Amino acid sequence: MAPAINFMTLRTLILRECPGWPEFLAHVTDLGLPVRLKKLEIQDHRWQKDLVGLSAMEGFLGAFQGLEELFVTQKRLLDPQRLLNSALHHRATLKRFIHPVPDALDDIPDDCWFYFFGSCDLEFIGRHCHPELLRPILRPFMSKDSLKVLHIRQPPFSLYDGYVSWAFKDTARLSFRDPDSDDGADQDVNRDVNGDDDEDDGRLRSWLRPQFIEFAEWAFGPQGIGSLQFLAFGKFAHGGRLPFGWRLRSASFILARGRGDGAGSAFRVLSERGPEARAMLEKYRDALEACPMDELLHPSMRDSDI
Repeated sequence: MAPAINFMTLRTLILRECPGWPEFLAHVTDLGLPVRLKKLEIQDHRWQKDLVGLSAMEGFLGAFQGLEELFVTQKRLLDPQRLLNSALHHRATLKRFIHPVPDALDDIPDDCWFYFFGSCDLEFIGRHCHPELLRPILRPFMSKDSLKVLHIRQPPFSLYDGYVSWAFKDTARLSFRDPDSDDGADQDVNRDVNGDDDEDDGRLRSWLRPQFIEFAEWAFGPQGIGSLQFLAFGKFAHGGRLPFGWRLRSASFILARGRGDGAGSAFRVLSERGPEARAMLEKYRDALEACPMDELLHPSMRDSDI
């Protein structure tokens, strides 16, 4: 297939759950085809041999320059540090980076993330990472003006019953439920956040964990990331459509920088259907929806899907 694709004109390459993607990338590299990609998204296939995929990705990323968006998710453990080193080949142009690997699989030392983030003027970052672990590795952006959007994506398996939401106080409201159930347990949380900003702000704040509020206050505050405009939490994949059986609308929200009047909170809750949220979603939709880890048409989640 590789010789049939004109990589001179191709600007976007998306490979989601594609068996054989490493062989495809390796073949492109071996052929020495001129690559002018601006966006690369790879969602690792669950049966892919880890080292084969990593080596192919390293070779491909090292064969050209000019990539602006790199979205990579791994179902099983590769060597994330090698991925970061390969991505640095595009440090001069890279603006959006998504690496949604669950914390249990992410063994990259903080100093490696610190060096990577310090070397790239990223505009958008998306990660599966607890807010408390994000704060130290985001320090390079405290002295830069590039980062506009931070997207915190909680791994799907961590929203099972009994697991703690990183943002919300009541984990039961985010649990997997029968969509035909009429028990009303999720009724208030699953209301659309589409009223006025003040009403939505107060409602959402009452649901958030104090630790998450503290992180958001730091990120938008005077000691945080001065360039940050938006903090997104949760899932925005599938064009806003939800996987069957999941109550996820209320688990996704967007915070924005405060009004800057020096009073009150450093951040605001954006109304889901307000003009500011719609404009943000339109501008960053590709990045927010990249590498979805929920299956839209399947109500169950299997261990092999993680």
